[in-house]
Amino acid sequence: MSKKLFKEALVAINVMKKTGMEISELCIHMETPEGEIMELDIDIDEDTGELVKSFNRFENQDEYSQYLKEYEALTESEEIPEGILYN
Repeated sequence: MSKKLFKEALVAINVMKKTGMEISELCIHMETPEGEIMELDIDIDEDTGELVKSFNRFENQDEYSQYLKEYEALTESEEIPEGILYN
């Protein structure tokens, strides 16, 4: 089953590539039959243009959900500094 999933994922990525759409981040979410979750993130650093890769592994859905809640709380708490305007 894994081989089939990987093949279809690569087909989908290649189709998107052919459209010419620019992307700045790629996130791949994978789950095992046992419920383990793996997440691969590949970003492009805005300042250097270099690739930044990260890999997270979670034992189960509860652990992954907790990670997402903590990440969301962290990003929501970021305030725009006074005198800064983002476009």
